[in-house]
Amino acid sequence: MATVASLFADQAEATRALDAMAHTPFAEVKTRVIEPELDDIDGLDDLDSVVGGGFFDRVLAPFAANEYPEIDEEAREWYAQGLRRGGTVVVAVVDDDRAPELERFFVEHGGRTAKND
Repeated sequence: MATVASLFADQAEATRALDAMAHTPFAEVKTRVIEPELDDIDGLDDLDSVVGGGFFDRVLAPFAANEYPEIDEEAREWYAQGLRRGGTVVVAVVDDDRAPELERFFVEHGGRTAKND
């Protein structure tokens, strides 16, 4: 299984992508939308406290019933920075062979990924 994460400019853009996804072979894929409240991430002394095993791990917890594929530290920081700027992250877990296609779908619908930015 592969974890696919994509950063959207805002909740509306993420919602449009998810609505479009409902009419694709990915319609059955479970997704998690991460839209932190400012209280969740403001006032932190150091971004490492967000990406170093706290915030991002908590929001990914629903996908970690046993273990989810790793999102590397650099990508975690990139997504956390996007969230701090008001972005919305959509995360999905798919079969490894479907991950590149889902990443392309998200990019085509306004999402950005840490490795493509």
